[in-house]
Amino acid sequence: SLLQSKIKNQVSRRVSIFMDAKTEERNADHMEIEEASGKIGLESLRKGNESNVESSDTRKGDNDHVKEGTEKVKDEKMSKEDDNSENESGEESVKSDESSFHPSDYEDDAGFDPDKDPTEIVLKATTLKEEGNKFFNIGDLVRASRSYKKGVSILKPINKENTGDGQVKTLIVTLSNNLSMVCLKQGKPKLSMDVASKAIEVDNYNMKAYYRRAMAHKKLGNFKEAKRDLKEAVKIDSTNKTVVKELHALVKYMSENAKKQKAAAEAVFSFDNKTSILYEDKLEAEKQKKEEEERKKRAKQEVLKKRKQNWEDECVKRMAAGEDAITYENWDKERKKKEKEAKKAKKEEERRTQREAQERKRAAREAARKNVETDSNTDDELTKSELAMFRGYKKTTDGKTTSYFTREQTEHEKKLIGDITPQRLQVKTESKTEDNGDKTAQGKGKASAWNTGGVTWEEKNATSWCTAQLKHRLQKTIAMEGTLIGIITSVDDLNGEASVAVAGGRKRYIFDYHCDKVSFDIRNQEVDETVASGTFKLPDINSGNHDEVEVEITAWSEKATETSPEKIILCRNSLLSATRSSVLDFVGDFNSHY
Repeated sequence: SLLQSKIKNQVSRRVSIFMDAKTEERNADHMEIEEASGKIGLESLRKGNESNVESSDTRKGDNDHVKEGTEKVKDEKMSKEDDNSENESGEESVKSDESSFHPSDYEDDAGFDPDKDPTEIVLKATTLKEEGNKFFNIGDLVRASRSYKKGVSILKPINKENTGDGQVKTLIVTLSNNLSMVCLKQGKPKLSMDVASKAIEVDNYNMKAYYRRAMAHKKLGNFKEAKRDLKEAVKIDSTNKTVVKELHALVKYMSENAKKQKAAAEAVFSFDNKTSILYEDKLEAEKQKKEEEERKKRAKQEVLKKRKQNWEDECVKRMAAGEDAITYENWDKERKKKEKEAKKAKKEEERRTQREAQERKRAAREAARKNVETDSNTDDELTKSELAMFRGYKKTTDGKTTSYFTREQTEHEKKLIGDITPQRLQVKTESKTEDNGDKTAQGKGKASAWNTGGVTWEEKNATSWCTAQLKHRLQKTIAMEGTLIGIITSVDDLNGEASVAVAGGRKRYIFDYHCDKVSFDIRNQEVDETVASGTFKLPDINSGNHDEVEVEITAWSEKATETSPEKIILCRNSLLSATRSSVLDFVGDFNSHY
């Protein structure tokens, strides 16, 4: 029991130290949260004071609750199996997950009523800010971000194009700054940077907005951008010690990092440093050069050794024949002279062989030319007149050359037939009508002048205009679902043909197209980001089934965002329906244009 008592006391002291550190950290974070400045009317001030009192009581109760539940949280962190089973059973945990968000939390202008008094809207946003502060103090960052975001959403309609009064702008900037800090703590620096940028758009003289964005840039590794934002914050408020200290620390870090990179580069690209890459390459090159020199030296020694052996053999032959031995120097001179004469003789032989080959070619060409001249001097060649008669040509009375079988009419035959020269048709000019900006000389549904009855089949090619108009209609297709918008980004591989035919007094519009790739994006207008993208194809667009156009999705990808997947799918389906409507609009354009 004594040992258990000692262990219990030690655990209690450690828990107490841990809770004191956590409390100080949360109080420091809470001090960073901006409070809305200015009065918002007597009613706003009264309700704000009541909300502050309730918030203070709630914070105190929450801190007590955190102290009492420390052991439970500790056990949950140490046991992953308990966490997994608790998530599978659907029970709520202390840390809320992203999937617990309701889709309405991210709808633009959520809860906005155009008939509601702006003062009530401001009070509601203030309540949401206090609610977010409460969730932030107990460590529930997900619910805190949800409250801040809803507060910004309901204030947007009364600050369109940044035309709201100073109190509304101040509250929007406060909520945005708090939301930016929460996003950064959640490990979402990109989203934190975007939210802070929105706050700067509302108030470009807000020090904390620049500070929040600088911290997000620093987290992303954009040190130059972070330094720029910190300088702007210091310009606005040079007395803020936190901002000044952060700027000095960042400048110092960037300077030290630059020195380290420079030293590393010098170490890598230095010829004197024995650990650098270039020094290793230098050693390798010197080693190869040395090996090549040694190989050439050995080869030269082998050749010299072989020559001396040949010289000794020559001396032995001379002495056996009763002649005097020759020195190596004289023998080497004779050897060089013989080699020189052998090379000269070899070159002469090569030149003689080339001259003989050229002479043979020249003789062959001369013989071929003489054979051609002999063949051309034969008596079998036809004259020009004989060749014309042989081919069946003859001259007419007017001097024209024509086929031998062409028969000319006599004067008597010409009088019987009369004048058969083609004559231009005289067409009565109809009143010009304007249709979709195009002026035409023919009435709608009528054929050409030579086919006034419309009985003969007449067809006009309209492929160029129809292809451009169909592509234009597809590119302008959009679909809206709440804050989401689906747009067509590109239309590729659109092929087909179109024509207008007139027969039996009726006009027919004929077209047959297919498009192998249409790219589209689903974007969230609230945070200005692309949440999904994909491609689809239109395998058959023709005049027979344009009422039911087939759309096949060929690629689809969603990004990990806070937007509900169900809303993304709904927006995608709306875009596909809008595409079918665009095809029907193209058919109407085709009918009205021609």
